[in-house]
Amino acid sequence: MTKTVRDNAVTERLRTWVDENYDGWGRFTRLEQDSQIRAQRWRDLCSGRQYAAADMLAFVQTVSTQDAMWVNTGIQPPRDEGYPFLAEPPSNEEKATLAGRFNWVVKEWTSPRGASLFQYLEARYHGQVSAEDWASVVLGKTPPTAEMLELVCKERRHFTEWIITGQVHANERQVDPSDQHSIETWKKTVDQLMACWNMEALPEEELLQRSHSDSSGARSKG
Repeated sequence: MTKTVRDNAVTERLRTWVDENYDGWGRFTRLEQDSQIRAQRWRDLCSGRQYAAADMLAFVQTVSTQDAMWVNTGIQPPRDEGYPFLAEPPSNEEKATLAGRFNWVVKEWTSPRGASLFQYLEARYHGQVSAEDWASVVLGKTPPTAEMLELVCKERRHFTEWIITGQVHANERQVDPSDQHSIETWKKTVDQLMACWNMEALPEEELLQRSHSDSSGARSKG
């Protein structure tokens, strides 16, 4: 039996979310495909015949952490313009488990959502993992397999340690996306690597000029 959230405000915000993200003809069919929750239940929600349910709220979380926070609490957290990743910072619930961290990283590096995401992941890895298995993990029904972990960690190597352990231990090339100090340390490392790459990409003549300039400056200071 699906747990019902008997909160009129939450239910109303969920209806608003559905209206804003799924409009037009066939929207309940698309919702069923994306969420694996029967279309009739979504139809009942939007027509006022049922409250928001826990599995519906969990589905919103898979789409957007920020949207889920708004639906559940009415609070719209501000976006941090300096945040370097392609998703909102992970929630406490996402940080708490390996499956939650894994799904956050999937959300961070992919743009498709719902059924399109599951099909995209199947195609990207040439059918190594079926769309049905990806759906089961992303929707929180089963934990990720070792094969899935390997595939996703190859896409976002800098999140590997955080996905597996929930922490980052003194590794400047790894990052905890929920920890500001870790993010700042990682960004400095990336900036340094990019600077080195840019230097290597300079023409040899310009590198020699810079080297000469640096050595002249050092002699004049001495």
